[in-house]
Amino acid sequence: MVLGLPVLNFISVITSFLSGSFICFILYNIHPHIFFNAVFHDNLLIDVVKSSIKTCIFAFFISITSCVWGITNIGGSRSIGTSTTSSVVTCLLIVFILNFILSYLFFDNSLSSFQFL
Repeated sequence: MVLGLPVLNFISVITSFLSGSFICFILYNIHPHIFFNAVFHDNLLIDVVKSSIKTCIFAFFISITSCVWGITNIGGSRSIGTSTTSSVVTCLLIVFILNFILSYLFFDNSLSSFQFL
């Protein structure tokens, strides 16, 4: 989990850049070279690094929470479904809260491309 989530984050960044380039070319007739010049001019590398750090933190807390719910399962095989559901709900709440906190801490300074919005 700790290795898989950052890889998925990297794939999503690449996919979003490529799909954005494709949509701009098809709908607005903007050449991909111009699009990528604008993307790399406006998006700093630090934003991608911050996003990767966030996904590593999410993966760590998801792994810990899931392991705790799995280890503390009482009732044998009958309560595995309940324990899994509780683990998923807890992980979603933790990720939601962590996302709010980390976004506030990481993207609330002058070293972010969000300052231009």
